[in-house]
Amino acid sequence: MIDRVPVYVIPCLTGRPSGDNATDAAFYGGIFPAVWNFQLALRSRGLGLLPVAYTTVPDFKPASRVPLSDVAYLDGWGNAL
Repeated sequence: MIDRVPVYVIPCLTGRPSGDNATDAAFYGGIFPAVWNFQLALRSRGLGLLPVAYTTVPDFKPASRVPLSDVAYLDGWGNAL
């Protein structure tokens, strides 16, 4: 199926983060919003996300999701919010 995708976008950054939180946040802080905005622009034009292709459905709707309390924890694994 991937062989039928007209464009495949792979976001990249030059270099490697140092590993501490502040540096990692600065390193990734530029590309994540850029990719997010690119995905929103694609979606507004009826295109899929990354890979870029026309979708097989005419409309988008929110995905079904499990309750937040099943997947989010506070101050440790298993500590419900």
